[in-house]
Amino acid sequence: MSLISMTGRGTATATSGAIQADIQVTSINRKQLDVQLNLPKQLLKMEQDLVKDVQKIISRGRIYADIKVNFNQGAAASGSIDEKKAKAFISELRSVGKKCSLADDLGMSALLRMPQLMDNELSKTELKKAENLVRKVFKQALCDLNTMRSAEGEELKKDMLVRFDSLSKITQKIKKAAPKVSKLYRENLKKRIAKAELNLDESDERIIKEIALYADRCDISEELTRIESHLLQIEEFFTKKEAVGRQLDFIAQELFREINTTGTKANSFEISKLVIAFKSELEKIREQVQNVE
Repeated sequence: MSLISMTGRGTATATSGAIQADIQVTSINRKQLDVQLNLPKQLLKMEQDLVKDVQKIISRGRIYADIKVNFNQGAAASGSIDEKKAKAFISELRSVGKKCSLADDLGMSALLRMPQLMDNELSKTELKKAENLVRKVFKQALCDLNTMRSAEGEELKKDMLVRFDSLSKITQKIKKAAPKVSKLYRENLKKRIAKAELNLDESDERIIKEIALYADRCDISEELTRIESHLLQIEEFFTKKEAVGRQLDFIAQELFREINTTGTKANSFEISKLVIAFKSELEKIREQVQNVE
């Protein structure tokens, strides 16, 4: 399975009789799944069902859906005047007219010209049509969204594979340089002893103990073994069917911890340079992983 990006955009539109639905779904990074829907008030009861549709195919990210439904001429609706609003409107209008010394010629025609006084409700038949249309178009928009997320995820995968391969090569260079650390320390210790004009032989127990302690402190074999083990798991993650963003994030954190310890313990200029290169490449991977579902 290809990696899935958490960012994308999907759109879909369709009509059914006099009803038209236009839906746009966008997604951005987020650790958990957060679904926000902008629905017409007549269709608010659909919200939970639509959220469940998202949860079936998306596990992480902030999902926002803008759902627009147009009821064109011909959509059957039942209408009635909102009596409370009408009385308030008449009272206010007459009050203003009196203050302005205007004739009171208010009639029913004036009320009918005020659409906000009409309480329009879709018939049950038209409402059902609208709900069915929105469900259909919403799934199409989600499909379009996932197509984009998959395409971007494939590019993320290619980029990360190259970078993980780079980490493997750097690790091998560190592994090759590691045995030189104790040898270099022994040579430097000999030079310091000679410079201090101390009459000590290499076979002196104190020198042997000092070199052994230093070698133990600088031993990075365990860290390198764990780094290699983590890197071997990467290819396996890219073949899994489920979302692997969290797992990749965990591996990236573990790699950073191990390479940081490696740099601290190695006490080698050569290894320090390699550790910096490793961290630089790993940081780029960590940024990419934040965008993986």
